[in-house]
Amino acid sequence: MGDFELGEKIGKGAMGSVYRARQLSKHRPAAIKVLKPHLAEDPLFLQRFLREAEVMSQLKHPNIVRCYKMGCQYGRYYIAMELVEGRTLGDWLSKLGKLSMADALHVTAGVTKALQHAHQNGLIHRDIKP
Repeated sequence: MGDFELGEKIGKGAMGSVYRARQLSKHRPAAIKVLKPHLAEDPLFLQRFLREAEVMSQLKHPNIVRCYKMGCQYGRYYIAMELVEGRTLGDWLSKLGKLSMADALHVTAGVTKALQHAHQNGLIHRDIKP
């Protein structure tokens, strides 16, 4: 997709799929979120997706992945972003069963700071899960 070479699928959600990728011009790893084609047919949804990517590219916060680029290739809309390696919170919960109070507060504080920064910059996250 453009300057990005797609690899394996690493996630899937309501909006689309996420792939491991490599940005060829900068020789760096990336994650590519590809919007489901039927969602791109809805002008309001597509406008919201593109606006979210635009605002996301302006955010600079340690708890928010950086947006490298957004685009459309072969009729498929995508957002290229920083790839963060490691386990997800879901992985940790599956392994531990539950987090300690201290760990839960630490995670919640980090998420809250990221959401506050995004909100202060005009972005409202529409898919927060407990």
